[in-house]
Amino acid sequence: MNLPDMTVLDLLLTYEAIDDELLRRRIQEKRGEAVGGYTERLVCLALKLRRMDLDHEGFDAIDEGLPGQVIRYQIKGRRDIKDKNPLLSSIGDYQQGKRPFDFLVGVVFGKNFHIRRAAKIEYDDLWNLNELLSTKNGRQLKLTNGLMRKKGVQDITNILTPHRESVS
Repeated sequence: MNLPDMTVLDLLLTYEAIDDELLRRRIQEKRGEAVGGYTERLVCLALKLRRMDLDHEGFDAIDEGLPGQVIRYQIKGRRDIKDKNPLLSSIGDYQQGKRPFDFLVGVVFGKNFHIRRAAKIEYDDLWNLNELLSTKNGRQLKLTNGLMRKKGVQDITNILTPHRESVS
């Protein structure tokens, strides 16, 4: 196995197998963090966004497509191989007058990093969804099939899927 010659998807599939085995052996308590980075790169590639450095709190990418307008995106990904309705990681709490991002993009991956669901939700619509739950980790969105049909939720699964193997 020559890692430099492998595609990003091949590396992720190898990582997935290692991650599963470490979990089975109880070396780790939860799955690793590679999913987040891959999700950000995938969304940026598919939606033509510019990925931001870690020092930009509250958003992960921006769209500068329109002159004089910057649209901020918070991007969340979750690998869920048990076919449940996973919770995305914490998105923080709504604060009147404070708008850290304009859109949330949530992506759920199944086995082999198959994109099961991907949603784009405008900031103001997000806070009215029943699937946005208060947990000990803050506000978390449950990315269900039903959510994909709600007002203000755009299903972008078919937009992301063609780019799955193109992430570098």
